[in-house]
Amino acid sequence: MRPERLLALAVLALLCLLPLVESLATGKALGPFDHLAPMVGAAPTKPAQNWDILQADGALQFYPWRDLVFESWRQGRVPFWNPYQLGGTPLLANSQSGALYPLHIVVGVLGIPTVAAMKLLAWLHLLIAGVGVWLLLRELGATREGRLIGAGSFAASAFMVAWIGLPSVITTCAWIPWVLLGVERLATAPVFRRIGWLALPVALMLLAGHLQFAAYGLMAGGLLAIWRVVAGRRVRAALPLVGGFALGAMLAAPQVMAVLDYSTFSHRANKPSAEGYAAYVDASVKPFELPALVSLGFLGHPGPLHAEPQLPNYWPSLAKTGANPAESAITLGPFVLALLVYGFAARRFGGRAWAYVAIAVFSALLWSGSPLNAALYHGVPGWSSTGSPARSAVLFVLACGLLAGLAWPRETSAPRSLAIGGGTALGLTVIAFALAMSGMGATVRPFLAERGVVLDTSTGQAALIPVLAFALAGVGVLWASQTGRLKGKDHWAIAGVLVLGGLGSMSGWVPTGHVPTKPDWLNAVQPGERAAFVNEAWELVVAAPATMPPNTASWYRVRDIAGYDSLLHRDTVEMLREINGQDPAPPANGNIMFVKPGLDLERLAETGVTWIFSPQPIEGTVDAVQTELGWRSRIPGGRITGTCASMEVLTDVPGHLGLKVVGPGVVTFRERNIRGWRAMLDSGEVSTGEGRWIEVKVPEGSHELTLDYVARGYERGVWLACIAGLVLVASGFRRQKASDPRPADAP
Repeated sequence: MRPERLLALAVLALLCLLPLVESLATGKALGPFDHLAPMVGAAPTKPAQNWDILQADGALQFYPWRDLVFESWRQGRVPFWNPYQLGGTPLLANSQSGALYPLHIVVGVLGIPTVAAMKLLAWLHLLIAGVGVWLLLRELGATREGRLIGAGSFAASAFMVAWIGLPSVITTCAWIPWVLLGVERLATAPVFRRIGWLALPVALMLLAGHLQFAAYGLMAGGLLAIWRVVAGRRVRAALPLVGGFALGAMLAAPQVMAVLDYSTFSHRANKPSAEGYAAYVDASVKPFELPALVSLGFLGHPGPLHAEPQLPNYWPSLAKTGANPAESAITLGPFVLALLVYGFAARRFGGRAWAYVAIAVFSALLWSGSPLNAALYHGVPGWSSTGSPARSAVLFVLACGLLAGLAWPRETSAPRSLAIGGGTALGLTVIAFALAMSGMGATVRPFLAERGVVLDTSTGQAALIPVLAFALAGVGVLWASQTGRLKGKDHWAIAGVLVLGGLGSMSGWVPTGHVPTKPDWLNAVQPGERAAFVNEAWELVVAAPATMPPNTASWYRVRDIAGYDSLLHRDTVEMLREINGQDPAPPANGNIMFVKPGLDLERLAETGVTWIFSPQPIEGTVDAVQTELGWRSRIPGGRITGTCASMEVLTDVPGHLGLKVVGPGVVTFRERNIRGWRAMLDSGEVSTGEGRWIEVKVPEGSHELTLDYVARGYERGVWLACIAGLVLVASGFRRQKASDPRPADAP
C-alpha cells in the first residue's frame, strides 16, 4: 500500500479514536454508575451531576446484556435466556442483545472483560463506519481528500458519538455505508460473484441488534437500488440486488426470526392510532433544535445546568419530553455545510450523486416530522412501537458526508463558488448560535422562572468559539487548496482541521467507566435465589434514588423479579401489575418494571422471591435487617419447589435446569414459561404446563428431568442461514467474466 494511503487510514483511525481517548483521559463514568445509590454505599443527597438517560441505558440495559452474551459464548452456550430479570426473559430474542452478532461471539470466546470489550467494540465500529464510507466514496470516484472528509464526517459525527451509550445503535449504523457500497457494486457490475458485498453487510446490520436503525439502512439501500435500476436503466441488476438483500436477511434469520416470534407477545404491540401517531411525530426534531445542524454544543451538554436544583445542561430536554442530545444529533458542522453549498454552486454533483441527495431529503422529511412519517407509522407492521423519527438522521448525516466528499474536486475551482460555500457556512454558524440562544430563552425561561432559577447560557456560548474557529480553519483550507495555494502533500492539512474539529465538537460525549464492587448487603442472596427490590420514582432529566436501579442486580448475578427491557412479555407485565395493584412502570418509562410500595406479599411469594429489599420495613416478612440503604427481609418460597419425594439440582445455568427427582409428584420451576421451553423426563419430552411457571408432572420412581430453552424461530432460521451460506460459497467459485467497468457518470 502506498504511503499516502497508509497515512489516510491512520488519520481516519485517529479521527475515530481521539474523542474516545480524550474521554478516557478525563475519567468520565459510564452512564450513572458512580451516582446510583447502591453503588456509592449510601443514598446520594442530590441527583447525579452527569445524568443522561441514554448513557444510563448503557449501564442499565446494554452492559448486562453484553455481559451475559459474552459470558455465554465464553462458556460455550448459545445465549438464549436471561434468568436475572423479570423472573426470566429471552435474551437472544431481544434483538438489542446482539446475541449472534459475530464480533460479540469472538469477544466472548476470547474472554475479554465486558467493559474493555464494549470500549474496544465502540472504537472498532466507528472505524468500520469510516472505512465503509471511504470505500463507498472511492467507488463513486471521489478524490483521496474527499474520501477522508466523507469518512471522518460520518465516523466521527456527533450522531455516532452521541449514540455510543447505546452500542446496538452504532454497531448497526456502522454497516449502513457497506450496504450502500454493496448496492453500488452490484448495480455497476451485476455479477453473481459480487452478491456477497451486499448480503454480508445486510446480515451484519440485522444481527447488530437495533432493528429500527437496520430498517433505515434497508430503506436507504432499497432507495439507492431502485434509483440505480430505474435511472440507470440497469434492469439486469435488479435480480442480483434483490438476491443480495434476501440472502442477507436469510443469514441473519436465526436471530431475526426468534425476535419476530417473541415480539408477538410484546407489551408494546399496539394498533396504530391517531393519538399514537401524534405522540410519535411529537418526538421529531423541533424548530428550536435546528441549530444542532451546525453544532450540537449550541444546545448544551448532558450535565448540571445549575447547582440547585440539579437540571440538565442540555436545555431542549426541559422543553420537550424525551429530548436528548443523541435524538437531536442532526449535526453536519460548518465544514461539511460549506462543501455542500460549494458543491451545488459549482455543479460538482454528477448523476450518481443525486441518489444521495434523495436519501438526505428522505431522511430530513422523516426527522422533521413531515407527513411522510404517516406512511411508515400506519403502513409498516410494528412501526408504531418504534422510537423517535429523529433517529432517521443517521441517513441524513451519512448522505451529507458522502456529498461533501464528492464535492471536493480534482482540479482548482473558481473562487466565486468557494466564496459562496464558505460565506454560507460562516453565516449559518452565527445564525444557528443566535437561534439557539433565543430559543433557549423563549422555550426554557418560563420553566426555570417557576423554580426561581436564572437562565444560564454559558454552555452554548462556550461552544461558539471552537465551532467558529473550526469553520474559519476549514473554509481557509478549502480556499487555499482549491485556488492552487495549497499544493502537493500540503493537502493533509485538511486532515488536521478535521481532527481538531472532531476533538472540539465531541469532547466529553463518550462514556467510559467500570462496574462497581458488589455491595455487602447484597451478599445475603445465594445463587439460585430470587430477590425483589422495591422502587418507585424514575425521571428522565435527573437521576432518581432507587433501592436497586433496574437490571443492576444482574451485574452481580442476582435474580430480580423486576427489570428493564425493550421487549417485555405482556403476561410478565400483567404479573407485576397484580403484585403491585397498579401499573408496574413509572410514568417516565414504560419499559421499566418495578416492584412498588404497597405490594401484595402473597402474590410476590408465588413468583419464587425469597428476599425483599425496601426503603421501609414491610409487614409480614421475617428476619428483617436494616442496611445502609434500607431494609432486607425474607418471605417463604423458592424458585424450584415440588411435591416429589426428593429433588436434587444437578445443573442450574441460564436456559438450562437439570434435576434428579423421585416421584410421583409435580416439579414447579419458577422461570417464566415462555414459548420455547422444552422438558425432557429421562429420554422423552413432556409438557411444561400452561401457567406462568414451568410445571412438570413426574411419575413414580427415580428420574432425570432436564429443562432447556431454545428461542422459537431460531432452528428454522439456522436452516435458512445455512442455505444462504451455501449459495454465497457457491457464488465464490464462479469466474468473473469481465473486469469491473468504471462508471462513466462518476462525479
